[in-house]
Parts: sequence; structure tokens; C-alpha cells
Amino acid sequence: NNEYEYNKFNLQSLEITPKLVKSKVELRISYLAKNKEYVEYIFDHKQNSSQAIHDLIILEKDSQEWKERQKLLRKDFKQLEEYYNSIKKTIFVKIFKTIL
Repeated sequence: NNEYEYNKFNLQSLEITPKLVKSKVELRISYLAKNKEYVEYIFDHKQNSSQAIHDLIILEKDSQEWKERQKLLRKDFKQLEEYYNSIKKTIFVKIFKTIL
């Protein structure tokens, strides 16, 4: 429209240019016990630093949308934790068997 307001129903085309990253990066999910919340962020191994996700939408804490995001992040966090714990258990069993 003439006032340059975003209206998803009038959207005719969209062009997205991805950011090229020339180092190893990973998406991380962490639980902040002090704040009692889960957060997701990008960790850059080359720079040894973390940064916000590029398209992160900041939600008001305790809003319904925030609670839904927390529920999803908690589920993902628990699945990853179970996966890595199973790997640790498998490695421990292999090491233990080689000792005996």
C-alpha cells in the first residue's frame, strides 16, 4: 500500500538472499535455570561466539505464543538430551567391555 505497511495478503513476490557463512555454525538449545526458560541461538565455532537467530521473533514472556515456543523448545531439548545420553551410554559400555 502507499504507506509501506506490510500486509501478507498483498504480498506478490519475495526475494531472500541467504547469508553466506564461511565457518562451522550450529543451532543450539539451552535451558537457563536462572530465568527458567529455553533459548535457541547460533554458535559460530570459528569466532567462538554465539548470536541470535537471524529471524528470531522476540515474544513477550508468559504470553501464549511464548509458552507454546517454550513447550516446543523443551521437547526438542529433551529429545537431544536423550540422544546424547544414549551415545554416552554406548561409549561407556564399549570402554567398559574393552577393560574387562
